Amino acid sequence: MIQEAELAAATLPGNMQQTLAALFSPEGDRVAVSSRDKQVRVFDLEGNMIWRHHFGDYSVWCPAFSADGDLLALTSWAKSITVWNVRSQSESPIVELLGHGSAIWHATFCPADRNLLASASADGSARLWDLTSGRCVASFEEFDDWEALSVDFSRDGSLFMVSTADHSIHIWRVRQIERRVADHLDWMISRLRPELGELIREKELRQWRDRLFSSDRPTASALLDAQTETRSPAGAS
Repeated sequence: MIQEAELAAATLPGNMQQTLAALFSPEGDRVAVSSRDKQVRVFDLEGNMIWRHHFGDYSVWCPAFSADGDLLALTSWAKSITVWNVRSQSESPIVELLGHGSAIWHATFCPADRNLLASASADGSARLWDLTSGRCVASFEEFDDWEALSVDFSRDGSLFMVSTADHSIHIWRVRQIERRVADHLDWMISRLRPELGELIREKELRQWRDRLFSSDRPTASALLDAQTETRSPAGAS
């Protein structure tokens, strides 16, 4: 039974405007809070504010910690996602992710790869992002124009889920997503072939494509390496 004293283990400052979201860090030693005063604050459990940022014209809907607790992803009406290193108390985002066409309701990190982030947007799409490059590696837009509301990964990172405004839940295996992205890579290569001519050879194409499936769970960075090489193949000047 929880004792009354345990219910008040910590009380955070009450001088903020209406709280929009609050969540623990994975270790449970910090709390991230977003509020209608367009600020996000991170507190320790003694109530000390250890990080804060003001986001100008927009409130942040839902902060998200990476599995190691180092990074914090922030979403808003601004149509972009900013990712901050709150462990080092950075004053500037380590990356800004651009591409959604409307408000971004939710974002979450892949537990198995902190450089892979998922987002859900009012533009009717969900996206997967590689944080090392800031590029979108997969986009899901088959929701009949319904808004994507939330995204999540299974604990081992093998499953990816999107909830949408038509009360549906869509679940993919990450391997299926990677196959889908590989098919898109094939399409990209076919578009580039006339431009690059003989610089692209069949053997090289197979090697670039096979890199996506070189392990049980290829990473987003492996995909991006392959995409970059299609633009700058070996031997090109």
